Amino acid sequence: MSLSSIYIGARAGVYTLGVSAMLAVAYYLLFVRFLDIPLPVGIWPSLIG
Repeated sequence: MSLSSIYIGARAGVYTLGVSAMLAVAYYLLFVRFLDIPLPVGIWPSLIG
């Protein structure tokens, strides 16, 4: 669930999860697909391999 909604006192429910997922996809499409800005590698490759 979105921690920001919990921080402001809203309920963490399916609606909050849906809005968070849709915004994550929108930001991914905007920055990675349309603007060609790659995502940072992060820590997962160092943990897995």
